[in-house]
Amino acid sequence: SELETDNGEVFISISRIPEQLVANSNTTLLIGFKDPATGVPINADVTYGAKILDPNGNSIYDEDSKTTIYNTTSKINVIFPKKGIYQIWVHIEGLAPLDSDVFDISRNGVARGYLLVE
Repeated sequence: SELETDNGEVFISISRIPEQLVANSNTTLLIGFKDPATGVPINADVTYGAKILDPNGNSIYDEDSKTTIYNTTSKINVIFPKKGIYQIWVHIEGLAPLDSDVFDISRNGVARGYLLVE
């Protein structure tokens, strides 16, 4: 799955292990960050937060200030408590470009998507 931040500045790819999400079992979400103009990994370390909401809007996962090193994927481990459609929000908090010492917040935004758990 690919999500785009609300400002169009960052594409977020999400892969699932296992591919089909099953209630009450361990799941790993792999998250990568891409430049929307080129489709290649963003040339920066990415600091972000993620939230997953159950079908009733209750948070089952909420973490801020996670950092993914350039050209790697971040991992989120979660157990979905029941079947249903879950919301996932990924919030870009800032980028640390490889060619600069300045923390870039100009591309911050939120991407929202859905996960089907069977």
